[in-house]
Amino acid sequence: MLNFIRRRFVFMVSILSATAFCFFSQFVSAADIQRKPLQNAEISPAEDSVVLVTELVLPPGASIPRHTHPGDEFLYVLEGGIVMTKSGDVISFESGMSDHFPRGKVHGGFTVSGDQALKVLTTHIVDRGVPLVIPAPE
Repeated sequence: MLNFIRRRFVFMVSILSATAFCFFSQFVSAADIQRKPLQNAEISPAEDSVVLVTELVLPPGASIPRHTHPGDEFLYVLEGGIVMTKSGDVISFESGMSDHFPRGKVHGGFTVSGDQALKVLTTHIVDRGVPLVIPAPE
């Protein structure tokens, strides 16, 4: 009896999948779909974690202090810009670039310069119930 139920379930899933494929294929062909892997990294183990996806827009003059996170951060640059560190180094964030900051890795410590905002998409996989940003020594 259990095998009959499993076969019936697989049959129904197959029919639903085929129907969905036929419905959506009239709008977008498989050749039009593009998948571009941006990052592939091990994430820090955490039994009780949350995922936070954020669009961050930093206008010229905005500063990000040096900090860490209680987990991993993945960053994707939507609209590039120029930043300057306290030591005077100029760093260019190009549109389309990505980066990964593992748990405890100090990053930030810059000010957006130029006349263009820096727009990034961040994904944090962090411990639940603790502050997202942990200040680091300058």
